[in-house]
Amino acid sequence: MGETTAGGILPDDIAALTDIVRIYPGLESYVALRSNGSIVVWGRQDEYGDFPADIAALTNIVDVQFCSAGGSYRNYVILCDDGTVTGFGTESTGILPIPEGLSDVVALTGCAEYCSALKKDGTVVNWGNSGYIDDARVKDDLVDVRAIYGTWNCMAAIKADDTLVIWGQTSLGELMTLIPEGVQGNISYMQPYAG
Repeated sequence: MGETTAGGILPDDIAALTDIVRIYPGLESYVALRSNGSIVVWGRQDEYGDFPADIAALTNIVDVQFCSAGGSYRNYVILCDDGTVTGFGTESTGILPIPEGLSDVVALTGCAEYCSALKKDGTVVNWGNSGYIDDARVKDDLVDVRAIYGTWNCMAAIKADDTLVIWGQTSLGELMTLIPEGVQGNISYMQPYAG
């Protein structure tokens, strides 16, 4: 089913697996998380590049995020149960390599050219193309965070006091108009995109 050149055909060896617990879609590729903590990949190889042997050998993966800037920038970022982060993909806009020393991560989220990692201590580490989503003005607000979320062009963090921090690519304030009225007063910062 689907486009045969874009990941629409499931390889027989993957179709035979009986321990897949979650599927992570890319644009034209997929990653399947198995119950043993390993992943398998299929689809257009030119989308995800080489599947590194060291990542294929992992058995402690708990989450996968796909980040794409369209065209040729496509990356998978992987969270392991020990709080470390790794990844693979084609060209990068700063998503790969993963920031050195990133550890104690409990959640990941990503958007087109940008990733965020929530650490055990409630802080958030952001990396990627800062020209796309500039986080400089929200860094001080990204403490006591309990959840992070990403969409194609913006990020959101829910803090322990139930307030939101939202930052991302917006023009003419359109992101703010999409936030429900009852939530708007609880936003600590919304950074408009200047580009």
